[in-house]
This record gives sequence, C-alpha cells and structure tokens, in this order.
Amino acid sequence: IGSADHGLVEPTLMLLRSYHVSVQQEACELIVHLINYEEVSQSILCGLVALLRPSAEERTSQQHHHQTMSTPPAILSDESVGQIPAPLPIFVQQAGAARVLGA
Repeated sequence: IGSADHGLVEPTLMLLRSYHVSVQQEACELIVHLINYEEVSQSILCGLVALLRPSAEERTSQQHHHQTMSTPPAILSDESVGQIPAPLPIFVQQAGAARVLGA
C-alpha cells in the first residue's frame, strides 16, 4: 500500500478499548504499521496520547455507561478477581495505548 487514509486512524485506535486480547493485539500491530505512513503518523501519536489521558467528560461518560450496562462483560462479574472501581474501558484503552507506544 502506497498511502494510508486518515479514516483508518480513529476506528483503529478505538479497537484498543476492546476487552478481547486478540483484537487489541491486531490493533497494536496495525497501528505499528500505520505509524510508518507520514500522512497519518502524527494523528496516530496524538490519538495514542489522548487515550492515555482521557478527558473528564469521557471518564464521566464511561463511568455512567459502566453503571448502566445490562449485561456487563464476564470479567466484571467474576468474584475471584478484585473489583475495579473506575470504568474498565478507560484502563483497557490506556494499557493498549501504552503497549503500542512501547513497541
């Protein structure tokens, strides 16, 4: 591929919110490849930093969504693991962004 479209950046970054490890892994690999394209590299880096530091509005929105989910992911219902008080998607996206930046 000779170039990368800007339309790929945000959907690809949002894959880092997935609870599925395989989806996150594929997203990380795609981001590592996309970052080599000059036309999208700056957008990707800015997006990764934004995922590391979500806005107060995004944190509040995620927390509200987390509290009103009708069927939470099984990991949230597992009594054998500690309960996470903050919205899990925020932690998941931060871990995914950190993984890509460390690659």
